[in-house]
Amino acid sequence: MISLTGGYIILKNLNQYNTRALLILSTISLMIDLDHFTGLGIQVLHNLTVPALTIVAFIYLHKKKQEKYAAYMLALTVMLGGCLLMDMVQGMYGIPLFYPLSSELYLMPASWDITLPWDHTSNIISRHGIALLLYYGAVFLASKLFSCRR
Repeated sequence: MISLTGGYIILKNLNQYNTRALLILSTISLMIDLDHFTGLGIQVLHNLTVPALTIVAFIYLHKKKQEKYAAYMLALTVMLGGCLLMDMVQGMYGIPLFYPLSSELYLMPASWDITLPWDHTSNIISRHGIALLLYYGAVFLASKLFSCRR
């Protein structure tokens, strides 16, 4: 869901919003979870390789003055990043961000949760909130940087 809202915000800010395109991008961004069902192993798609490829596509399209498709690639990159970030927060073991260079798993630690001193069951700040702050910060930054260069 956060990927969908992130894509919506970027496309809306760049005046490239299209419901059909957003639904297609959302479907594509969810495809990184296919490795859960195919038996390929989580390392195949849950890494920075796929978002890196979309960044390369974004740069290429931007240089070719294909602004509409560049905006779609930027939205897809941020949406893929949102999926990876949520898997880092929710997952049990983490994800191999730098696979195939490294198989080390990365997970956002539970120790990032800040609780009330007298009640350790209520979070003031949770790792989920930190992840959302990071994600929507990236959404804002991406949409503002790209809109300034147009």
